[in-house]
Amino acid sequence: MCKGIKVEDFFIVGPEELKDIDSSMEAWISFLKNKEGDLAGDLLSDVCMHQGGVDRLCETAGEVSAKHPVLYEYACRQLLNEKKEIECEKLGLESIGILPQKLVIRGKIADLSAKAAKQLGHANIIKECYEAAFYSESTLNHYLRLFELADYKEITERAAVYANALPENSAWEWSNQKQLLTNYKGE
Repeated sequence: MCKGIKVEDFFIVGPEELKDIDSSMEAWISFLKNKEGDLAGDLLSDVCMHQGGVDRLCETAGEVSAKHPVLYEYACRQLLNEKKEIECEKLGLESIGILPQKLVIRGKIADLSAKAAKQLGHANIIKECYEAAFYSESTLNHYLRLFELADYKEITERAAVYANALPENSAWEWSNQKQLLTNYKGE
């Protein structure tokens, strides 16, 4: 029903110019911080970008990481687009440390952080991100990427044991909360 709605859509609804937009946007941010679901996360990201750009998005991501971990992904993607690799890497590592390992979105954030680390030539951070991506989103691509690491043998053996213990298709259940989708059930 409301998929794909953007904050700009609010400004073109009526014939009159909206007044006091900044306080309205702040009210939206407060409201959306307390709402669950992917639509709320998407709108919150959009409103944060409108209010203060990527800095505001990064700040808000840290405040609502339990409810809207997708904000970390959006912020890292935006930082990469703006060629701010160091900030992306830092934010990505922060989120990897905060978010539960089993969240699939954590794997997507680790992918973005690994891209930034590659551009910066930070091999130790690439390793950390590749491993985090695999343990959060255990796909074949993430597993095969572990073979790029210098000490891949021990890492891939440990990863194979982990993957064999996962139930099949657990990460791909249909859900209205894709940002809170887990790599496996349990715990």
